[in-house]
Amino acid sequence: MNKPKILFVEDSKDLQEVVCSTLENEYEMYTALDAETGLVMFQRTHFDLLIVDLGLPKMNGYKFCTTIRSQEKITNVPIIIFSGSIDVEDKLMGFSIGANDYFSKPGDLRELRARIQIQLKKIDHKPAPKEIEVGPFQLNLIAQSICYTNDGVKKMLDLSSLEFRLLHFFLTHIDHVVSREQLLDQVWGSSRHVNDRAVDAIISKLRHKLDAHSGLIQSVHGSGYRFLNPEDYKHQKLNFKKVS
Repeated sequence: MNKPKILFVEDSKDLQEVVCSTLENEYEMYTALDAETGLVMFQRTHFDLLIVDLGLPKMNGYKFCTTIRSQEKITNVPIIIFSGSIDVEDKLMGFSIGANDYFSKPGDLRELRARIQIQLKKIDHKPAPKEIEVGPFQLNLIAQSICYTNDGVKKMLDLSSLEFRLLHFFLTHIDHVVSREQLLDQVWGSSRHVNDRAVDAIISKLRHKLDAHSGLIQSVHGSGYRFLNPEDYKHQKLNFKKVS
């Protein structure tokens, strides 16, 4: 039976050796000293779980996690934050960007092992969703397709891979105000070679394709964009029609 593969992103070689020596009998351990290397490894190899330090050089652990969560390849790989901070705000931030658990180092590594086992068991018993429904939108994560219902008629959106990732991100972050820089990090990811204007251009194209639902993408002056709750937007339109 193959051992589960774990990627451990930590900038201390000594700590890497200690943790790996504790876990290597049960797991196939891979290590990276920085987030950039970790992202390259993630792209090339399927990992069953990630352990990520927050205080990484250049790209910190928070940015690494948000980039991972934006990847098409897999979005439900468990992430355990591995941090020297015990601050509640740091823990809440970790959970808000998609981490599954938070381990405060240099805690007892038996506890870390137990937390890993819990996360891997969740994967075994909970298959990743293949479809997501948000308001009038239906997302098929396997086929990378999105369709929507308008006046009882279902239509398939003709989206590029980038447009799919952008709309997928919006639909999983309803009512969140996000900056252009955040969109570049979380949709384009580490391979991006574009600027803020590229965000505006692709959003303009996406609005055009959304047709009657184009108003769901709201520009927030000085901040970026917000994807409105489809149900709230629908009620607003109905109330406007009644008033007018």
